[in-house]
Amino acid sequence: MKKLKSIHFIGSRGVSMSSLMEIARGQGNIVSGSDVLDGGHSQSNIHKDLDLVVYSAAVGERNIELVKAGELGIKMMTRGEFLGDVMSGFDVSIAIGGAHGKTTTTAMMSEVLKDLWPKVHIGTDDKLAALGSSALLNSTQHDNKHNSHPQSTAIFITEACEYKKSFLKLKPDITVVLNMDLDHTDCYQNLDDAKDAFYEFAGQAKKVAIVGEEFNERKMQNAKRLIKVGLKNDCDIRAGRLKHDKNGNYNYCLFINNKFKARIHLKVSGKHNVYNSLFVIAAALELGLSLDQIKKGIARFEGIGRRLEKLSVINDIAIYSDYAHHPKEIDCTLASMRECGYEHILICFEPHTYTRTASFYKEFAKSLSKADEVLLLPIFAAREQKIDGIMSDLIEKEMKKSGFASVICADDYVSVCEYVKEWMQAKGEGRSGEADSKDYSKSAVVFMGAGTIDGAAREFISNLSY
Repeated sequence: MKKLKSIHFIGSRGVSMSSLMEIARGQGNIVSGSDVLDGGHSQSNIHKDLDLVVYSAAVGERNIELVKAGELGIKMMTRGEFLGDVMSGFDVSIAIGGAHGKTTTTAMMSEVLKDLWPKVHIGTDDKLAALGSSALLNSTQHDNKHNSHPQSTAIFITEACEYKKSFLKLKPDITVVLNMDLDHTDCYQNLDDAKDAFYEFAGQAKKVAIVGEEFNERKMQNAKRLIKVGLKNDCDIRAGRLKHDKNGNYNYCLFINNKFKARIHLKVSGKHNVYNSLFVIAAALELGLSLDQIKKGIARFEGIGRRLEKLSVINDIAIYSDYAHHPKEIDCTLASMRECGYEHILICFEPHTYTRTASFYKEFAKSLSKADEVLLLPIFAAREQKIDGIMSDLIEKEMKKSGFASVICADDYVSVCEYVKEWMQAKGEGRSGEADSKDYSKSAVVFMGAGTIDGAAREFISNLSY
C-alpha cells in the first residue's frame, strides 16, 4: 500500500475502523478520526492537507465531512476499499466471511498461525488477548517484532463483512466462507440474494476458496481451487466421531480425503466451533503448517470476549456475556449452554437494529423460547433510525402466542439489572430453604446482544453486593 501522509476516518469508533486506524498509524501515517459517538462530525475535521478520507458504510452520502472532502477534491475510500488496499501489501492474505462465526474463526486462525507473525484485522477489541489468545492485534507492536523476526512471508488475516457487500472489495489469496445466511435485510432482499454475494466473494480468491458443506460446487466455477469442509463424507476435510466434555468442549477425529489424520481437541464449547476449527485447519495446511502445530494451536485457543464469555459466578449462578444477535446464533449459544449442563437459563436480550427485528421477530421468538426465562430490552438502534411499530414487544407477543409465558419486556438496563439481582437473590434463598426448593447451582444468566449490553453486564457485576 502507498504510504499516505494524512488519513481521516469517518466513523472511527467502529471496531473495524479503529483497527484500520491502528494499522495505518503503524505504517507511519498521520491519522485522525471522527464518530457520532465521540464528538460527532464537523467540516473542520476536513482540510486540504488530507491525502485520503476513509468512511464507514454506515455513514450516509450527505455526511457533512464527506461533502466537504468532495468539495476539496480529497480522495475518498470506503472502509472495504481501504481494507482491500491494506491487504494488497502483504505476501499472503486470508479473508474470512460468513453470516456467523467470523470473529471467532479469525481469532482461532490467528492463534494457530501465531508463529508466522500474521497481521490481524478482527471485529473485537483487546478482550481477545485477555482471554488467553496471543493473536497480534496491536499493529505497532507487531511491526516492531516482525522487523526482527526471521519469517519472511508477511501474512494478513481479516474478517470480511458482507454488510453492503463490502467484502466484494477484497481480493484475498485465500477466501474462507463459513456459512451463508440472511442477516442484513436492509441490504439483501432475501436469502438467495445474500447467497449470491457469498458465492461471488468465495470466487474472488486468487489461490483457493475454503467453503462449508452447504456450498454447491456448480456455483463455484470461478474459484481457481476449492476445498470443502464439514461433517459430510464428501468433504475434503471433515470431522467425525464428535464428543464433548462436561464443559461443552468438543473433540473429534480429523479426516482428510476420508483418511484419519488426528484427533482434535477444542477448548471452546459448541458444535459450531467444530466447524470453525475445520476452516482454520484447511487454511493452516495451505500455509504449510504441520498437523502437530495445528493441533497445539487449536488446543491453546480459549475463545474471545463476548462470545459466551463467563464474566462471573455469584451464589453458584454463572453470569455470561454473549454477542448473539441473530436467531441462529442464539440457537448455537443455548445449545452450547445445555451441553455445559445448565438446566435453568435466564436470557437478557437486546435486539440489534430495527430492520433485523422487523425481519426476524418470529425467528427470535422461537430461538429465545429455548431458554427458561427471557427479559427483552428495547431495540439497540446502532446505525438506524427508529421504525414506527417495530419494538421488542413484537418478540414478546410472538413468544406468548406460542405458549412461552416467562418473557417480560423491560424499559432499560436499570430495570433489567434490578430484576436479575432479585432473581439471583431468590435463587440463593431457595438453596438455603427460605424460598423455592429447586437446585439453581446449574443456572446461568446471559446478557445477550451486539449493542452496549456487555457494558451493562459488567457494571451489574461490579455493583452487586451480598
